[in-house]
Amino acid sequence: MPVGLDWVALVRNSKPIVCAVNGAAIGIGVTMCLPADQIIASTAAKFGMGFIKMGLVPELASTRFLAARVGFGHASDLFLSGRVIGGAEAFQLGLADRLCEPEELLHTALAVASSYAANADLQLRMTKQLITNNAVESDFHLIQRREQAMLAECWKSPEHKEAVAAFIEKRPPVFRPTV
Repeated sequence: MPVGLDWVALVRNSKPIVCAVNGAAIGIGVTMCLPADQIIASTAAKFGMGFIKMGLVPELASTRFLAARVGFGHASDLFLSGRVIGGAEAFQLGLADRLCEPEELLHTALAVASSYAANADLQLRMTKQLITNNAVESDFHLIQRREQAMLAECWKSPEHKEAVAAFIEKRPPVFRPTV
């Protein structure tokens, strides 16, 4: 990873990111996927947190993201053992969000990404920001204030106006991409 690059901020502050894993994702191969919005694994995928086997410690905030995905105990096991797991176990543990056969992986990942891309850019970014900021926030009042502030912006947005018009006209909304 280049010095000074904040991978987590890059992924969490971007449009939705869908990772498709069809082979070995070991070390940084896994940690680069963890902050993504969806991880889709094929049955041929292999995941390993082999840092311990290399005399290293985890990076890219992977200790937080893996624990959030699989729970403290499973994260501890994967980090402390350095063992490699298959796609099916990754899905069972919650490391992967979806599991499919290798020949269906690209189609599945593109379908998921397309379903996200059909939504309004601004609201996608706002929702990702809320998920990121609120994931470990314990103050429910602060969470509600953050959501309410963004919701107030959305009520006035052209995207919301288009969604309401589309609902009334019984058609899917057509959102214009933003740069």
